[in-house]
Amino acid sequence: MSSGEDNPFSDSENAHFSDSSKAGTSTDNHMTMEQLNVSTEDSKETRQLKELLLVHLDLITQQQELLLAKERQVRTLKGEKEAVSSQFFTSLEITFRLCETCMKLVEFVKYPSV
Repeated sequence: MSSGEDNPFSDSENAHFSDSSKAGTSTDNHMTMEQLNVSTEDSKETRQLKELLLVHLDLITQQQELLLAKERQVRTLKGEKEAVSSQFFTSLEITFRLCETCMKLVEFVKYPSV
């Protein structure tokens, strides 16, 4: 059997299929290049999104650290407020007792007992 007998198509038909398959391959390669370009663009966009995400993560971390520092400051200030408040009420109580003592002394001087 010769190569012509194995192939039922004429030489011109074989040429058409051969050209067609080459064209399809060329088109497929072109589509692949487009897909690669899209993939590269997607990769660039993905990289940019990752960078943006990392920037936001850094910002969140900084804000969290700032928030923790402010919470510590608030706790410290509340403790100081409690200390000052306690001192104030202690001073007020001493002042009140001193006033009572002064009033008794004035009364004693005014109306001495015989």
